[in-house]
Amino acid sequence: MPETELLSALANLGAAGLIGWMWLTERRAAAVRDAQISAAHDRIRADEQRLGVLLSALDSNTRALTTLEAGHARLIHAIERLTPFQPQTPHHAGHQPQPSLSLSAPAA
Repeated sequence: MPETELLSALANLGAAGLIGWMWLTERRAAAVRDAQISAAHDRIRADEQRLGVLLSALDSNTRALTTLEAGHARLIHAIERLTPFQPQTPHHAGHQPQPSLSLSAPAA
């Protein structure tokens, strides 16, 4: 509707009609805002639930990695106690390095 027709229609409504029209317009806008706020709230709650699942998985993974690291450290310590120290020699061209880890029991 062009501006002149809108102004003419509003003038025909009178003051009470204009106030009623303004109230209806505000209520429609408020309903749209309420719907937007409700949708945003629903998204936030869904994100909160997904974040809780993610944090729970992260906590479980952290515990698993900590346990794995502790086991790895114990294994390294046990291997170091079982094998005598052998200094590393520089590797020469054409010479294959010998493994320094022996699985046999240490000599008494």
